[in-house]
Amino acid sequence: KPLRLGQRAHCRAASPSFVVTAWHRPWRAAGGRAISSDSMGGNVLSRVGQLAAIDFPVQILGWAVASALKTERFYDMTGSLTYWALILRARAFAGEDGAPLSVRQQVCSLCVLIWSFRLGSFLALRAWKYGDSRFEKVKHQPGTFLVYWLIQGVWCLITALPVYMQLALKDDTPLQATDYIGWAGWGPG
Repeated sequence: KPLRLGQRAHCRAASPSFVVTAWHRPWRAAGGRAISSDSMGGNVLSRVGQLAAIDFPVQILGWAVASALKTERFYDMTGSLTYWALILRARAFAGEDGAPLSVRQQVCSLCVLIWSFRLGSFLALRAWKYGDSRFEKVKHQPGTFLVYWLIQGVWCLITALPVYMQLALKDDTPLQATDYIGWAGWGPG
């Protein structure tokens, strides 16, 4: 069913246990006139581009060190720290105009931070303790190993994209029941 002007949409991130309530911002202003590309839409794309400019250099640096050391031990922790860097930078976007973050922006970004810490800690501890069989062969093949790191970069960018986009735009929509339902589903999910 298509969204109408100003109607909210709720998105589920790629991880089944991670539910966020992101919202749809209309690409046309209330008067029906188009918003210029350097306005709302361009702003979102610019912000996502800035996040990608943080994300992929982190992955390439992680790959360079891991490839030189022939280890996968800090792969998952690098992914978790990348989420933190991207969310904290996206939160800074939201505060650039001097307005405080909305409750929705605070809760959704906090959910990403908690989720990435929990998952990253679990995977990193497991890798340090037992190693990671996914990398046994590829950590000795730098080109193939780089692909794994770049895929992690794509994962970090796409999985939390609804929250990054939410933080790139002004959120003045009042909280609704669906926000609370989404957050409640995130907890046990």
